Amino acid sequence: MSRKAPPSPAPDKDPANPPEKSVRASRRFYPFLAFGLIAAGLAAMVLMPDLSAFRYSSKYKDYAASVFCDDRDVDVAFFGTSRMARAVDAGEIARVFEEHTGKPLSIVDLAKPGGSNFAWVQMLSDLLEHRRVKLIVVEMGNPRRQPQWKQLDKLSGVLKSPELIDYALNVEENSVVENLFSLFEARLGSLEAGLGSLWLGCDGLNGNIAYDPTLGRYRQKGPFSNVDKLLAELDTNPINQNLFNPKYKFSLKVAKTILALAEEHGTKVIFVNLNSIDEDQLQQKHMTRFQEKYGAELTAWPEALMALFRTEFSYADRNHLDEDGARLVAPWFAEKVDEYLSRGN
Repeated sequence: MSRKAPPSPAPDKDPANPPEKSVRASRRFYPFLAFGLIAAGLAAMVLMPDLSAFRYSSKYKDYAASVFCDDRDVDVAFFGTSRMARAVDAGEIARVFEEHTGKPLSIVDLAKPGGSNFAWVQMLSDLLEHRRVKLIVVEMGNPRRQPQWKQLDKLSGVLKSPELIDYALNVEENSVVENLFSLFEARLGSLEAGLGSLWLGCDGLNGNIAYDPTLGRYRQKGPFSNVDKLLAELDTNPINQNLFNPKYKFSLKVAKTILALAEEHGTKVIFVNLNSIDEDQLQQKHMTRFQEKYGAELTAWPEALMALFRTEFSYADRNHLDEDGARLVAPWFAEKVDEYLSRGN
């Protein structure tokens, strides 16, 4: 009687080389994993406390002091990019204002080099919630009109979660999924600085964003110090023409949002064009259209100031005033502020 051969031993399972069926199953799981991570990231951003400590961190840390750590009334607040930051010498404007009116002027300067109009809206909203502001002066037509992903590291330090998500969904540089993943990463990146601000409170904030005429290249008299040379270098399309191009819908959205916030809090608004110093008929035409559409003034340097620019050194480069230029425009800012503060509601 023949014996049956013993069954062959089952091959050892190599955990490093799973069967093909398992590989296919795991691959089918990847989309669900990706969806779960996206959902978790969005939920975390929405649920993360929108405290000033978390938002006003890193690049906006010292701006928080002016917004949250002082409850005194504000006569005028300035918002804008480096163009506005270099044009506004708050101390000189206040000095000229008091010299001509006999009254002190309370100024909060929230202009931010590299700033975004999305950040202005949030900072303005926070400021109006915490302090009474009579007048805001806002730079319109900055070069960062459209949402740009390279601005995210700055925006993640100031915007609330819903606005950050809105920003991510409107950036066209990457896919929505890439944007949302990057957004969550940037949001978490501000957590460490945010916790530090929460621990230190207002005592950990500088609160003194003073005009510094010695800041880097802005104290240098560059090749564009003469306004006639500057004019030859300016872009051919005035910003006020671009404001009505559908491509720049976010500039209009920002303008409408700012006006709505100001109206809600009884605050007056001046929009200022700092991009071009060449006041031609086309520019004036679109300024008029802006004012008719929104019921708010969009102004630019007057011809009298142009004459001063033509006779005195005033620009560090094609986009930024130097300290002499800021001194030249201080009386104009003081006059505009006085004009608006004197108006009835």
